[in-house]
Amino acid sequence: MKKNLALLALSGLLLFSCKKEDVKTTEKVVTPNEIPANSNGYNVSKSTNIDLIKKCAAAWVNGDFEEYEKCYATNAIIHDNKIGSTVSENVAANKEFQKKNIKPTVEYNVIWEAINFKADEKGIKNFVLSAQTVTWKKDSKTSKVISFQIVAVKDGKITEEWNIYDSVPFTEFIKN
Repeated sequence: MKKNLALLALSGLLLFSCKKEDVKTTEKVVTPNEIPANSNGYNVSKSTNIDLIKKCAAAWVNGDFEEYEKCYATNAIIHDNKIGSTVSENVAANKEFQKKNIKPTVEYNVIWEAINFKADEKGIKNFVLSAQTVTWKKDSKTSKVISFQIVAVKDGKITEEWNIYDSVPFTEFIKN
């Protein structure tokens, strides 16, 4: 629970600290080329890691699970609301949705990459964070779920992923 709260606090801090324009400090205006000496890293709005996350989401939406799995490191873990699973387990669950003609779409409300100067205990320095609307469709029914996602990326592969969302709308949706 403490890890989840810390993760949410960090995510919120990063969400509100990101700006595309210059950031004002009490001393001077900081341009994207100048990083304050006391910072732990910096954020970017475009990167190959962001492209990787979007490519992975597109493969998921299209049911291309072979391409989806290529986005992940061998021992990657996906946490959906604190429940961890392997990529293979995640794919199996999504194939079941596919068999039931339940199809997702993803719309990114905001996405950016936090690049830390120092790696964490797992050797990760790069995290892609996003808020997204996932719309689930089956026949004429839809269910929209707002999701917050944090993805750890190392060497061009997703090593760990955390998805936080209200599961009630989706749970009700798949019951019917």
